[in-house]
Amino acid sequence: MALLQPSLRALALFALLALAARGASAQDDPTKSAAEAQKQLGEIQKRLATGTEFQNRLRIDKFEAGDGQVKVTGVFLDGPAAKDGDPLPFDAMQDEAGKLVRERLKDDKLKFDWSGVKKIEPKDHPHIVLQLAANAAGAKGDAAADRCLFAGSHFGADGGIILSGKRAKDEETAKWLASAIGKHLAKHAAVKGGEKTLVTDEVKPVDWKLAPLDMQKLFITAADVPTRRLRVDRVYMAYDPEKPDPASRWSTLHMTLEGVRLGEDAVAADAIPEMCRKQWPELFAGTPKVLVNPKPLLGPGIPEPATKFQAAVAAKPALDGVRIDPGAEFGPTGELMLAGLQPGLTAAAEKELVATYQAVVKEFIDKADAASERYKRLAAGGVSTKQMKVVPTGKLLTELREWAANTMDDARLSRLFFTDTGVLSLEYRTVTKVAGDRVQAKFKELAPKYLPDAAQPGGTTLTTGPTLFPDSLTDRLRKEMASDQKKWNGVLIERGYFDADRHYTLRGVVESAAQNEALALLLAQIQFEQLQRYPEFFAPPRPAKPALDVVPLRDLLDRVKRVTPAYPEFDGIRIESARYDANVNLIFDAHIAGKLESDPSPLLAKLLRDHPTYKRRAPADKQVRIARVSGPADTDVQEGRFSVAYGAKLLAGTDAKKAKAWLDSAVLHYPNEAGVWFLSAYYNHTNGDSELARRDLYRMIDLEGAIAFNGAAQRKRRYEAARDLQGKARNELEALWLDAFREVKDGATPITMTKKEK
Repeated sequence: MALLQPSLRALALFALLALAARGASAQDDPTKSAAEAQKQLGEIQKRLATGTEFQNRLRIDKFEAGDGQVKVTGVFLDGPAAKDGDPLPFDAMQDEAGKLVRERLKDDKLKFDWSGVKKIEPKDHPHIVLQLAANAAGAKGDAAADRCLFAGSHFGADGGIILSGKRAKDEETAKWLASAIGKHLAKHAAVKGGEKTLVTDEVKPVDWKLAPLDMQKLFITAADVPTRRLRVDRVYMAYDPEKPDPASRWSTLHMTLEGVRLGEDAVAADAIPEMCRKQWPELFAGTPKVLVNPKPLLGPGIPEPATKFQAAVAAKPALDGVRIDPGAEFGPTGELMLAGLQPGLTAAAEKELVATYQAVVKEFIDKADAASERYKRLAAGGVSTKQMKVVPTGKLLTELREWAANTMDDARLSRLFFTDTGVLSLEYRTVTKVAGDRVQAKFKELAPKYLPDAAQPGGTTLTTGPTLFPDSLTDRLRKEMASDQKKWNGVLIERGYFDADRHYTLRGVVESAAQNEALALLLAQIQFEQLQRYPEFFAPPRPAKPALDVVPLRDLLDRVKRVTPAYPEFDGIRIESARYDANVNLIFDAHIAGKLESDPSPLLAKLLRDHPTYKRRAPADKQVRIARVSGPADTDVQEGRFSVAYGAKLLAGTDAKKAKAWLDSAVLHYPNEAGVWFLSAYYNHTNGDSELARRDLYRMIDLEGAIAFNGAAQRKRRYEAARDLQGKARNELEALWLDAFREVKDGATPITMTKKEK
């Protein structure tokens, strides 16, 4: 056994020497080293993919023997040194990748030829290519492309490109990214081809907080007014093509804002980056470095077209009450929030306002000057009136029209609007200057009620634009009515006015509906024969068809005849008929016996105006008059002397009709005789008219009252006059007299134009 030990040691030594010889031979043979490295390429690529930032930017496609070296073929995502003094990435990669391969092959003396590795400049790195493609797509209106941030690209274990970054979660953005990868990286130098493009999307879906609407909502909260006059149309990540430093040019992204700047007021630009950082703090704390670039948004401003816009508004009656002021801002959805006043626009009027705005902006666009493109961007946004102060100019005009329609004729209040200079103006016409002055005074009186700021600095000064009609159509019609009482009796034209739609309109009352038709024919005749005299009364829109209320004057007259005898003020007066004169005064023609001591017309006017319907026929601004048409005459006086006796005799007989005639004469000539009223009461009672019977008894009781100086004599003459009236009717009247006596004692008053319910 001792003899064998040296032999074993010799054999072991021989084996070690042989193995060393073979190792030395491999080191000296690049072909074998290249073959071994190629054999292990998959494992080497995996190690590179999980290695340093320089290693994972390398994709090795092939190892092959070179001139005493192993030649490496592949692709490297190159770039400049991070800072001065640092090694170049390509050099650093050679050191690190070479060390990794030597360790893998256990050959620390192995040399490499890296000339076969293609260097990809930063601008051609896959993630940068995609970012540039996203910017180009976003510039053409593809909003999904702007919701991507590509942070980097490197090679994976299979040699495919792995993309990193952030994108919005929505499906539209995901689809855009998938399409962009296929479109822009399929033939990229850094991408391995084959059956499919080896690109792995590791771009993280996140809640994207930089949409234009997100930023717009942020900007409208700014304390700085000029900032609120910015509209963010686009937000995207971009590299700075003007950056001189190659180390940071492609490693720093700029959150870029584009849109519209209204006006030229200085914006607090330094505050914008801070606002953006607060919007998405994590974005600015990660990799790559992100800065804020508001320069495109803060470029040349757009002069606000408020003055021209107001001029266009002033020319449109549909927009009356709208005043456009400078100082518009943008709203949360980028809409232009107009400044100024508006009357509470309808949906149709708002549509008209928007169309007017677009037409004004189009004029600036069509100039094709330096500002045209900016105005085109401005026009792309919506318009809102939500920040305009609502002032009820419509209600003011309505009240003015109602006042005019109730106080004067032929006053046409056409428009209440703000002129092209923003001055509140009332456009109207009247027949006389006096009437025009009244309208102007009323306008200035009412304006502060509806427009308290109308005359304040920066607001408006009230102005008016009165003009005169050459003649009054309403007066013309009234004269026609007064001249033919057979046809027009009972027609009262209270007012001729223009309604809210500028139709000349008549208001009043007629005796019958047929008179409305006759009025329509009269208007047509005047238009045909005298259009030149009244052109604007008949100009479109044409006069409204007359629809005056039917309040029969004959009914009023009948009631007046029943009521007036109840009042001593009307003694000696017998109302015969009623009519209107050319000035719309209500005239009662009457038979008057003797000379009146006072005018009872005011009492008659009051009685009429206290009635809910008949007051229409006695306008407060017109007169009610009683006109004498007959008497006194000798025959009347002579007739009156016998009226009481004949009336009593006939009542006791059978000729009630003749009795009534004599009694009417007695009431006219001897209203101070109690016997006259007793006989009249007897007649009315026997005819079943309890109202008139009581009316007459009240007059009799008043004449025979305790304070009457000749009450006893009155009663004696009354008994004498009625001595022949006996029987049931007389007994009933006596009982009725007792009831009436108690009523008068309890404060009963004479009958009025309004009938009392039984």
